[in-house]
Order: sequence, then structure tokens, then C-alpha cells
Amino acid sequence: MAKDGTNRGGRRIRAGVKPTPAAEKIQKGESVNILDNDIMTLTDDELEAVNLPEGATLDGVDMPKPGDYLSARQKNGVPLGADEI
Repeated sequence: MAKDGTNRGGRRIRAGVKPTPAAEKIQKGESVNILDNDIMTLTDDELEAVNLPEGATLDGVDMPKPGDYLSARQKNGVPLGADEI
């Protein structure tokens, strides 16, 4: 315990001996817990096709030169001042 009354130090997360990989355990003859894969595998016949709606139509606009928008006035009428920099 520190002088201010807080508990500091102690065991750190993931400190200590690291677990051995499952392949090494199998080679040594040890028991291994393997999770079952319960994810279904579907064929093309089992899947349904859905028609998606049309996406938004976006119009492109030419990008102004940086000098044009840096020297422009702000909405409150005060010059931005970035063109002087």
C-alpha cells in the first residue's frame, strides 16, 4: 500500500507463463479443448436474393483553389486571415 492509501503494484495483466499452443499439446499427447464450429454452411440454393433500392445520386463539384477559400470572408463578415499566413 502506498503512503496515500491506494493499492498500487501487484500482478499485472497477462503476466507469468504463457499458455502453450494447442498444436504443441497435441504433439506431447496432452488433452486439448477444441470448440465446436456450429456455424451453418449454406449453399447457393438456400440463399435468397434481394433487390436493393437505387442509391442516392450525387453531383460532383469542382474543388476551389485553396487561395480562393482561404481569402474568403466568414459568415459573420470578418476576414478569416488565413491568406496572410
